[in-house]
Amino acid sequence: MTDENAQEGEAEALPKIDRSKQKPVAKFEATGGLLVAVWKNDNGGKVTYSSSIEKSYRADSGDYRNTQNLYGNDLLRLSRLLQLADDWIEEAKGRKRGDVSFAGRVR
Repeated sequence: MTDENAQEGEAEALPKIDRSKQKPVAKFEATGGLLVAVWKNDNGGKVTYSSSIEKSYRADSGDYRNTQNLYGNDLLRLSRLLQLADDWIEEAKGRKRGDVSFAGRVR
């Protein structure tokens, strides 16, 4: 969607990234099948990081499946995983800049 086609208050969709051949650089898991993965993206020499959230569950058929739907009791655990992922990304960015540690630094 281009800016001229976007309606006021409507967010532009992010491009879909094919991760089938890529592995996450970090994973954070919690009970209840919650997972936050951190992905490294090299965009023409500029390194950025992104993350994905998923929840796995066992279907009635016995197969494991993934969903993006969460229950209310998943949210606190997910927030902790997101904090760990954010800390990991900030540490990785600090290592790239040559900073010793982000431990205890308030942002």
